[in-house]
Amino acid sequence: MSIDLRCRHDRSLRGAGRLDVRRGPGGGPLLSEVRAGCLAKVENPDLRSLFWDGFYEYCGERQDFVNAYSDPSNRAENRSWYATFGLGIRDVHSTAYFAQRDGWVGVNLWITDVALYEGLLARRDKVEAMLGSLGGSILWREPSEKNRELVVRLDTDLASEHWDELYAWLVAGLLRMRAVAGLLRDSGSL
Repeated sequence: MSIDLRCRHDRSLRGAGRLDVRRGPGGGPLLSEVRAGCLAKVENPDLRSLFWDGFYEYCGERQDFVNAYSDPSNRAENRSWYATFGLGIRDVHSTAYFAQRDGWVGVNLWITDVALYEGLLARRDKVEAMLGSLGGSILWREPSEKNRELVVRLDTDLASEHWDELYAWLVAGLLRMRAVAGLLRDSGSL
C-alpha cells in the first residue's frame, strides 16, 4: 500500500512522491517521523499551523471524532493557538488549545449563557468525575459577565515528536467535553 505524503507548507515538497508504507509490526515510518522530516526541510515553520494541520488530519481518521464533530481535515489553515468545534448547542462550543509559548494543551467548553454555565456548575462533582481521568487541571473560569469557561489544561512537552500523543489527548478531551455538554441536554437546560 502506498500513501501520498505531502507537506502543505513547503511547495517544493508537495506531491514529492509516494512512500511505500507497510502497515503492521515493523512497517513504515511513524507520523511524527514524517512530520519531523517535513519540519527539517521547511524554513521558519509556523509550528501552530503545522500542529493544527496534523491534528485535523488525525481527527479525520478517527470515526468517533467525525461522528461527534464532523471531519475537520479540509479546514482552512489555522495559525491561531486554538481551534473551535461546534456542539449544536446555542451559546456553547468546545475548543482545543495549543499554547506553544506556555507549554500546554487543553480543551474547554466556552459558554456565553450564564444559566447554562450555572447548570454545569451545579453538577460539578459529576462533571469533574467525567473529566478527571484525562489528567491535567480542571478549571472553572468566569472571565467576564458575557462568558464562562470549563477548561482541562495539560502542562506538557509540545515538541513535535509528542504531537501524536497530544492529538490523542485532545481528541479524548473534546469527546469528553461533548459528553459534558450532553448533561445540559439531559437536564432540560436547553
